[in-house]
Amino acid sequence: MEEQIIDNINNDNNNNYDSTKILLLIKCILIKIDISFNDVAELYNSEIKRDLLLSDELKNYCYSLKDEIKKTGLSSSKHTSLQSNSIEKQQFPAVNTLRQLLKAYKLKLKPYVRSLGYEINTGKKITERYYLICPFS
Repeated sequence: MEEQIIDNINNDNNNNYDSTKILLLIKCILIKIDISFNDVAELYNSEIKRDLLLSDELKNYCYSLKDEIKKTGLSSSKHTSLQSNSIEKQQFPAVNTLRQLLKAYKLKLKPYVRSLGYEINTGKKITERYYLICPFS
């Protein structure tokens, strides 16, 4: 499915800021982590496990989409995930790419921690980190 989405982007030579192309790229990235949607409103309050966004596979996939993202009209001066050294300089390039694409739709990734209790032997708190997609307030 993502090949069809990328083909649709390649077939359109319009270099202006195009929100439909950005939405297709967001879909491509979220499909990789098993989140599907038809409308932007369906993304509200979607949870994404942080570990999924930190995987090397997703990082490399987002890096491979960099040229497609540039074709949407987003500039690398404002969007640091599009810069040539982003993969080396940024600690979490896939998170930054998704965050900057969502920002075009006035959405943000809000981080939060969910407590899963305590480890019995050591008393250490067990937590999982998530991101919540929510609108700018």
